[in-house]
Amino acid sequence: KGGKEAARVLGLMGPRAADGVPALIALLAQRQRDAELRQRAAIALGLIGTPSADIVPALIAALKDDKLQVRQGAAEGLAWIGPPAREAVPALVAALKDDKPEVSAACKALARIGDAGAAPALLAALQSGNDKVADPAGEALWHLAPSSRVIVPALIPLAKGHAQGVPLRSDGHPQGMPLRVRNLLASLGPTAVHDLITAVRDEDAGVRQAAAEVLGMIGPAARKAVPALAGTLKDKSPPVALAAALALAAIDPTRAREAVPLLTDSLDNPYAAEALAEIGPDARAAVPALIAALKPRQGAANNDAVRVAARHALACIGAPAVPALSDALKDKDEGVVILAAEAL
Repeated sequence: KGGKEAARVLGLMGPRAADGVPALIALLAQRQRDAELRQRAAIALGLIGTPSADIVPALIAALKDDKLQVRQGAAEGLAWIGPPAREAVPALVAALKDDKPEVSAACKALARIGDAGAAPALLAALQSGNDKVADPAGEALWHLAPSSRVIVPALIPLAKGHAQGVPLRSDGHPQGMPLRVRNLLASLGPTAVHDLITAVRDEDAGVRQAAAEVLGMIGPAARKAVPALAGTLKDKSPPVALAAALALAAIDPTRAREAVPLLTDSLDNPYAAEALAEIGPDARAAVPALIAALKPRQGAANNDAVRVAARHALACIGAPAVPALSDALKDKDEGVVILAAEAL
């Protein structure tokens, strides 16, 4: 117990404990010693950080130890050292390949070291079916993306949600790895916008659709994409065109008026009505179709969601919708009357 506490204190002292580095390295190398003690030694070496020329090789060697705790401690130590531990990148990358428990710590270390050369291995880990591997890999890619030109373009094709074999949720949006990638790209915000604009013009309709949908997820920070998305409203693929219309409404409703006809024709999708709500009074041309969408349609998919979304859109359009809503109060269907009254 005393040894573990001593190692902890040395780590807390940081570079001031540099005189203790030789003893900690020697302890780390003694495989017969307690695994937790050696783990503490590895972490302490990382916190001390100097001289890195001595510490880093010792931690690299510990990444191959037969004890899990020691391997995890070595990866954590390298994470604390950061960029001076660049020579450890190949060993950390190797730790990603076998779905080992120390993958999370290895990903954290790669993110802290900041070497974009680790991107291919992290991208492969992201596509793993194991959440314990994919989640930390995604976090590491998030840290590396701003300094790398290859990560975002490599991520975009992985965000495709309507390719054969890609599972969809009940709302038609992708789940699993494509959803994870979309969330990752969206969280990068402006960093991803340039490459997403390029992807909106990709030959693959699935890539174009995914790029447009992610731009919509980014929202106002993706304003530079408005001209490209406006051009995509005429895409030969209806799902791509609709994705562009939805994205325009999410990014800048004041510049989404030209998307209104397409959104009006897509009111079987509740997201189209929500987009019209974002556009507001400029979506007045959609009022007749939205009034019609208040009516129940037997057997129609998402009927309840569409009706509620139409009510919201009419309320957001405001004054231009009042005459039509007033007329809807006289409808024979009680549900339509209730929705119209709520919109008013």
